[in-house]
Amino acid sequence: EAGHAVIANLLPECDDVHLVTIVPRGQAGGYTLSLPAEENDNLSKTALLGIITMALGGHAAEKVALDDLYTGSSSDLKRATELARRMVTQFGMSNMGTVYLSSDQEVFVGMEFGHSREYSEQSAAAIDAEVKRIVDDCYLRAQRLLTEHRQQLTAVADALLAHDTLSRVDFEAVMRGETLPDEPTPTVSAVEEEPQAAIPTPAYQPMTATDRDDAEPFIEP
Repeated sequence: EAGHAVIANLLPECDDVHLVTIVPRGQAGGYTLSLPAEENDNLSKTALLGIITMALGGHAAEKVALDDLYTGSSSDLKRATELARRMVTQFGMSNMGTVYLSSDQEVFVGMEFGHSREYSEQSAAAIDAEVKRIVDDCYLRAQRLLTEHRQQLTAVADALLAHDTLSRVDFEAVMRGETLPDEPTPTVSAVEEEPQAAIPTPAYQPMTATDRDDAEPFIEP
């Protein structure tokens, strides 16, 4: 998650993004919540490339910092690949030219749903190659940024391990090289410190014949 946040801070096209980076206690390894300052559905090619680069930040950070790759970034790779494919097939933002190559028509085949394809196998291969080129270029860009700012990457990772959650203000302070104050240790109140007196448990005594009133008839329920 440090890789996502550091890249988002370094890319000029992500200046209007508010970041909250979290290392949760659950099964998820962590996540970076990015909130734009204002709603904008009309994104430029530069902004989309920046989003893909930021999405690949975790994958690139594993390679830069650990010289290994892990399975935790699979969802990031999926998101980056899907966005790159939309750039090629829907937005005309690639070397394929200004053409719409996607199809929204669903067709029923047997017991499965599929999507009709209105282009040749050669075009499909070209689309796959163009998607791979975009993702590879953004991945190399993410690696280059994190390598150049390795010290900041390490500082953000250490801050996340110490505080679990970093707001935008905390994150920017770490990026400037500042040290975050330690979280206060919760104190135990005086009432909680006092040991509770043990409640005596009465000893078990078997019932004797004198304890039972024989005058009362016993009625079985």
